[in-house]
Amino acid sequence: MEGRYGVKPSKPQKSHWHIPAEYPQPPEQHYDTLSQSARKPRSKARSPEEKVEIILKCMKDLNLTLPAFLFYLFRLEKRTYEEMMEASPYTIPPSGSPMRVKRGDTHEGMLTSLLNGTSKPYLGTILHEIWKAAIDTSFTKSDTTAPAGTLFSASLPVTHLQHAQVAMASWAVELVSHLVSEEAENMVSRDGGLHLRAQVKEGSKRGRPEDLVTWEDVEGFSFSMAEEKSKENAPIMWHLVSSYAARKYKGSSNQVVAYRYRPKNLVRLPVNVAEYH
Repeated sequence: MEGRYGVKPSKPQKSHWHIPAEYPQPPEQHYDTLSQSARKPRSKARSPEEKVEIILKCMKDLNLTLPAFLFYLFRLEKRTYEEMMEASPYTIPPSGSPMRVKRGDTHEGMLTSLLNGTSKPYLGTILHEIWKAAIDTSFTKSDTTAPAGTLFSASLPVTHLQHAQVAMASWAVELVSHLVSEEAENMVSRDGGLHLRAQVKEGSKRGRPEDLVTWEDVEGFSFSMAEEKSKENAPIMWHLVSSYAARKYKGSSNQVVAYRYRPKNLVRLPVNVAEYH
C-alpha cells in the first residue's frame, strides 16, 4: 500500500541509543490482582492435641467409639468384635478369602505403613505409650473381670478382660507362652542338634545310620554348644531364662554378664573308655 504522494512509508528504525550499564534501571513493576483486604490470613498451625481433638469429635458425630474405631481399623475378618471375642487370635484368613475385609486405598496404605515401619512413630513406641497410659488409669468399681491392681489374669480369656493393663499383660504372657511352645518343638526336633539316640547300636536294623551314637558325639557335647543351639532355636526361651538367672540381663549388645557366681562354660573332660574295662 502506497502512502500519500505515491511514496511507501518507511519501516520504523531501531533506536541506536544505548543506555550504559552504570545508569540505574527503573524498577520492575508488580501488580497484585488481590487487594490487601481480600487476602486470606494464614491460619495458625494446629498442635497434635488439637488435631486429635478434631478427629475424635468427628468420630463422636459418627457415633463411633475409640475402641470400635481401632477394632475396625485393624481387623482382617468380616466379624463383629462380639464374634471375635470367642475366635482364635492365631487364625488368619488367607488372601482372597470371602471372609477377609476389603479395605479402601487410604485405609490399606496408611495401615500398611504403620505395620511395616515405613511411617513413624514405629508401633513399638506406640505400644510403650499405650502401656504407660494403661498403668496410669485407675480401675473402675464396676470392673468384675479382675481385682484392682491385678497385673496378670488367667481366669478369663484376654478378650473378656476390661482394664487395659490386665489385658495387655495377659495378652503378652499368652503370646510368649504360645511362641515358647513352638520353640520347644524346634529344640526337641531331630534337626535341633541336641539329639543323642543312645539306644541305636551298630548293626541294628532299627534307626538310621546317622543316628548312631559315637564317643566322639558324647565328648563333643559342651554347655557352650547347647547355649548356641538354644539361642538359635529358642531365642525367646533363652531370653527368659537369662532374665531369671541375671537380674540386670538386657539381651542386647551391652548386656551385663549373666553368670556372677560360676564360670560361663563348664570344663568338659573326655571319657577314657579303657578305664571302665
